[in-house]
Amino acid sequence: MKTLPLALALVFAVVVGASAVHAADTVCSGTISASTVSGNLVVPQNASCILQTVSVTGNVEVLQNASLSVQAYVEPSSIGGNILADHCASALLQGTVTVGGNLQIQNCTGKSGFAGPGIKIHGNFLCQNNRGPCEAWLGAVGGSALIQNNVSSLASDISLSAIGGTLLCLQNTPAPTHNAGPDWVTGNLVGQCAQNLGFGAVGTSIVAPGTSQGKPVACEDLANLSNFPVPNTQITSAKLNAATATPTALPAHCQIDGIINARVGSDGCSYGDSFEVRLPLANAWNGRFMFQGGGGTEGAVPSATGSAGTLSPTLAQGYAVASQDGGHENSQLAKCASGSPNQFYLDAQRLIDFAYQSIQVATLTAKYLIAAYYGEGPDRSYWVGCSTGGRQAMVMSQTFPQYYDGIVAGDPVYDLEAISFSELWGLEQIAAITPKPIQFTSTTPPQPLFFPPFRQLISSFLRQLSCRPVTASTALWMALSTTCRLAGQSLIRRPTSSRTRGSRSSAPGQSCRLV
Repeated sequence: MKTLPLALALVFAVVVGASAVHAADTVCSGTISASTVSGNLVVPQNASCILQTVSVTGNVEVLQNASLSVQAYVEPSSIGGNILADHCASALLQGTVTVGGNLQIQNCTGKSGFAGPGIKIHGNFLCQNNRGPCEAWLGAVGGSALIQNNVSSLASDISLSAIGGTLLCLQNTPAPTHNAGPDWVTGNLVGQCAQNLGFGAVGTSIVAPGTSQGKPVACEDLANLSNFPVPNTQITSAKLNAATATPTALPAHCQIDGIINARVGSDGCSYGDSFEVRLPLANAWNGRFMFQGGGGTEGAVPSATGSAGTLSPTLAQGYAVASQDGGHENSQLAKCASGSPNQFYLDAQRLIDFAYQSIQVATLTAKYLIAAYYGEGPDRSYWVGCSTGGRQAMVMSQTFPQYYDGIVAGDPVYDLEAISFSELWGLEQIAAITPKPIQFTSTTPPQPLFFPPFRQLISSFLRQLSCRPVTASTALWMALSTTCRLAGQSLIRRPTSSRTRGSRSSAPGQSCRLV
């Protein structure tokens, strides 16, 4: 272990090294947006470079007193090679930025590093000998991270990052912090970022280990919180709801609504990762958190009451529950030029939100709100979803396994492209039997009226099915219609005893069991 710091430093020096400026390099001394840069990019001395929606196929070098800002909260950007900033003013990546190689920042004067969500550095992250703080917030580093010999009035911060190698922090003044939460580190945690200093997450909690129980925040005061684990988070409403008997029996609870990264996309449409969190009163909370998966192409925030088979609504069983909208609202998309709820498919960042990022940021925000409201985070976290929610469950198990203790993936929808083509084929067959000329609705956009003959076909099929002896194939068809409804009913045992406030242990019968 004693030789690890020197060995790691040598790895960075050999892999990244210094690069020379060549005549063919692209020079950036302003803003480059919506472009592909073939080859290397150089930010010359004393210049300022802003990259927005840019793909650089080679390396990026930031020279003396120059600054680099990759701004990717609206649209993603990528750097195919390494980023080397030496004696610079600052170098900061924000939002969905992918770096194919290493990120090396040294001898710079301003805050440098990265702030996600969506940061992916496939190589190593080195931040050393700077006179400004280093930031490693909400990103994924495929290799190791070295934060060394940085002296600044502000502390460097390493929070909520997944690091595939070693996290090593040495001789930083002041010592680094983890203000937004601990990190998930595959390798060792060394020096000022040691495990016993709270930098390594324990289980699925985003509360740093060793943190004492905080003072609970009143429901309405949650609207005034700051220092969220995800940048650009806004709480739009926080209110206490009284208990209801109809249409669904729900206990009194706190309801929080909000949006993360609200923005106008490149298509001119309004987007954002909207979410809802509902929290039972403190004396009714069972210490657990359940995320309610989405459905279809989403486009609206479902009421976060908790759909999980016979446990529904899980809010009434003492669970804290969260939901989200997939990064887009159909009501907003209806105002776009196309008027189509599928408009978001044409925008790269919106696809990323729908694929995985909206559920990631909503999960982290929900856990933060739970910890604020109760004074401590959940003992156990579960994901329950079907169809699209099942796909999201698989995303969690594969991409963010550190977030949940148990995952129920009912009928996960995997191959969206194949589904889309099969639906198109079906539409073509229906159009072929529709009487001509085809009639259209008066809506915007107009919709073809295929439905009368389609209903006739379905009715005919059901009549044939009702008169046909039940075979293996027809039995399977009928069974499929109830699959989603039954998906979670036998998978999560109902808690059988109440939770003692302040206890971090689970009572018998309260664990998630697959039966």
